[in-house]
Amino acid sequence: FTVSHAKHGDWKLLVKIDGDIVKETLISKQSVNADGWQSFEIDLAPYSGKTIKIDLYNQANDWFYEAAYWSELKLTGLGE
Repeated sequence: FTVSHAKHGDWKLLVKIDGDIVKETLISKQSVNADGWQSFEIDLAPYSGKTIKIDLYNQANDWFYEAAYWSELKLTGLGE
């Protein structure tokens, strides 16, 4: 998936699988690429053959322009 932030703000990205945090990072102008976006991949191979719950969060961190933009959310490699 790919994410971005509001022009003057930032936010905390949290990814949980079955309630466990597997990714936590600040999304801000310092963390994104030159095009304003940052891409992530989460390896789901350890959960192969299981039914899991994936939660993606736009977590507030200081309550100032904390809008999140999401793009290209994909699950790939299923059934391989």
